[in-house]
Amino acid sequence: MARKQEFDYFKMFTRAAEYSAQAADILNSIFQNFDPDTLKEKMKEMHVVEHAADIAKHKMNSELAHAFITPIEREDIMLLSQKLDDVTDTVEDVLIRL
Repeated sequence: MARKQEFDYFKMFTRAAEYSAQAADILNSIFQNFDPDTLKEKMKEMHVVEHAADIAKHKMNSELAHAFITPIEREDIMLLSQKLDDVTDTVEDVLIRL
């Protein structure tokens, strides 16, 4: 009998960190080359990244809810995914307040 493919939480943590880094890169480029005329466009770009990060977090939480065995404690997976999403959300908040 074939074993079900296990969900790769560590790959998802890496993806969440990449979304945070992408958001930080967008914010950095805005600060380096500030142009009020392109701010709305950059906000849309940032929102796309933030939304993708949210989807990844929800996918991880959904997998976690159905998992029988996890590589690390469930609470740690939930906390880490939430904190990584918080970083992306906070970077977006900085741009919104700009």
